[in-house]
Amino acid sequence: MRSWICFALCILSWSAQSQTIVGDVQDADTKEPLVGAVVIWKNSRAGTITDLNGKFTIGRIPLHDTLEIQYVGYMTTKRAVSPNESLIHVALKVNMEHQLHIEEHQESLHIHGKDPHKFQTMNEKELCKAACCNLSESFETNASVDGSYTDGVTGTRQIKMLGLDGKYAQLMTENIPDLRGLSTVYGLSWVPGPWIKEISISKGAGSVLPGYESMAGQINIGHKGQEMKEKFFLNLYAGNQGRYEVNTVSRHELTHDVHWQLYTHAAMNNGAYDMNKDGFLDNPIGNEYNGRAQMSIEKENGYRGDYNAQYLNYASQSGNDKWDVLHPIQINSRQERWNVQLKNGWILPTSLEQSIGTQMSFSDHQVGVDQSLGRKYMGHQSSARTSLMHMLEWNHEMKLTYGLSANWDRYQEDLSDFQKWSRIERVAGGFGEFSWNEHDVFQAVIGARWEYHNLYGNIFTPRAHLRYSINENTHLKVMSGLGRRTANVIMDQPGIMASNRQVVLSYNNSPNGPLGLPMEVAWNSGVVFTQKAKWFYRDASWSLDAFITDFKQQVVIDWDQTGEVNVYSLHGRHGKSQSRTIQFETNFSPFKRCELRMAYRYVETYVDYETGRRSLPFISKNRALVNVAYATKMFAKDKRILVDVTTKWNDAQRLPSTADWPAELKMPDQSPAFWIINSQVSLAREEKWDIYVGVENIFNFQQKRVVVYSNGGTPETTVFDANFAYAPAFGRMTYLGLRWRLGGGE
Repeated sequence: MRSWICFALCILSWSAQSQTIVGDVQDADTKEPLVGAVVIWKNSRAGTITDLNGKFTIGRIPLHDTLEIQYVGYMTTKRAVSPNESLIHVALKVNMEHQLHIEEHQESLHIHGKDPHKFQTMNEKELCKAACCNLSESFETNASVDGSYTDGVTGTRQIKMLGLDGKYAQLMTENIPDLRGLSTVYGLSWVPGPWIKEISISKGAGSVLPGYESMAGQINIGHKGQEMKEKFFLNLYAGNQGRYEVNTVSRHELTHDVHWQLYTHAAMNNGAYDMNKDGFLDNPIGNEYNGRAQMSIEKENGYRGDYNAQYLNYASQSGNDKWDVLHPIQINSRQERWNVQLKNGWILPTSLEQSIGTQMSFSDHQVGVDQSLGRKYMGHQSSARTSLMHMLEWNHEMKLTYGLSANWDRYQEDLSDFQKWSRIERVAGGFGEFSWNEHDVFQAVIGARWEYHNLYGNIFTPRAHLRYSINENTHLKVMSGLGRRTANVIMDQPGIMASNRQVVLSYNNSPNGPLGLPMEVAWNSGVVFTQKAKWFYRDASWSLDAFITDFKQQVVIDWDQTGEVNVYSLHGRHGKSQSRTIQFETNFSPFKRCELRMAYRYVETYVDYETGRRSLPFISKNRALVNVAYATKMFAKDKRILVDVTTKWNDAQRLPSTADWPAELKMPDQSPAFWIINSQVSLAREEKWDIYVGVENIFNFQQKRVVVYSNGGTPETTVFDANFAYAPAFGRMTYLGLRWRLGGGE
């Protein structure tokens, strides 16, 4: 009798198991999981949808043996299921007939509501709204990141986030810390825009996994790769400022699982223009050559490897030597850099989702800047970084990522104002980040790093991110964390080389740090509210965020004293430095094929300088942005016209004090408020080519006086300072370009 009961229980158990089908749905080409794919039994109403990992579970129903899988933009697939099958895999192919329709409505800038770390992602569609010759120029239509010049002579562009210079943002390439140290500011110009697939922006301290250097935010650059639809991409650019560029990206397949891409960039600036008539070149002249090779390997056993190498050579010249032949001021800059990045990952064949990953990177950067008034700078940075991490996901609710990392940096610097100085930084330790997701309603990500620094001792870096979803479209995120970095005084502030002010190191208390300066430390806390909605039956989204960055230690570069650049450390006990920001942004489609973006940001900053509390210079307290993008209907079967207009309003900015200067050299205490309007029109043949023409600064707003200059006849009596740039000196700029795609859809 017992044997019959056991046999019956086995039959019932087998029958119960066979009534359930478990499976996953993914993109046939990229292998990415498809979230929200519809899975139904053919000729029935019984079905389900895939979860965030592309997985589904569906019960059997009588007289049905074929599943139908549907996903917007993909070809519907029918899958027969045999009676003894309980686990299936489905790969969907893109429906090319609907691809143009999909791209027409694709968001160009996506605000992340559920991701606790990310704030927004800019894709290729967004980057194509402007010329975007390089990364520093890629934020013209973005309200969270500002672009500006470090000075009025060298043409060096920088970014600002949360009211702080870009040096306080962590810059990464493919999630590996990249542009740091001597290349923190200059490096933004070395990432050609046509190479970029997307830019992810995180505000605040961000994740601890890449390191401790993020204070104002994290910016991650994703390059075009094997997912490119075309096999060859060509970009040509020409501007009336005398700039000409050629960019290429090519995709190659060695075997089914080995792909590689080749990137090239060449830029020539030969336009010697002085449009604001101040006697100095508005933009430097020179050449840049940049190349990158990238290879990826993906095996069916769960292994993935990504490897890339890049080389850059840059030279430029700026100044007034074209006009003042008796007493010329000339600044020559030379930069050479190479870097290698290696990533490996393995998905482990275990019952729990586990993976192991390694990251290694190496770089070497040499920079030389010569100023004809006698100031010279030479810098050399060699760096190596390695990281080993393990990710364990018990279920959709809980995930732990932890690992070990080590950094090595060697700096050798020589400024004519000082004797040579050098340092070696060695940092090693561990990190961990735990994520708990309660039914996609509440998520907590708690992370920390502990490391030992050979110059600064033990370093502990905690960070926390919380997200609460009021409903599927409304999310509230709260975050707080610590960030720190080592200051590189000269390359953090390249404007020092565009001046003959005396550099004065007036206060120090850290004998182990570079130039006796301590490590910079800041707490960043913020709250973000996002919502997707329907306005007048059209898709819309909006966000409201507020952040505070409070420095516990900061290296201050003070421009407010006559004839000097004062460098000193600021401690919370002896003085404070803080930045507060509030930003509102909305994206709305008022009618078909039209996108409208509006944003407003308020910034309040202060620093307790040695001369008293003041706001940071070159920060607009109020800033507004409006971007309108419109695409016509298709005509001649596959062509359309794209129109983009961006309007930016900048409030007054505090300028460095010149109160003690001679009357003829004084600058105003603050800049005027001003508008900048840019526009671009493109004629595009979908998937093949587009020709674009644009105008930046349509109404030709110019800063007439950027440089304070008095020729004293000798370097000792000459006054030269180009650090008063708050607006364009060149004025209106026009450009013409071509994007050409070959081999798409093959």
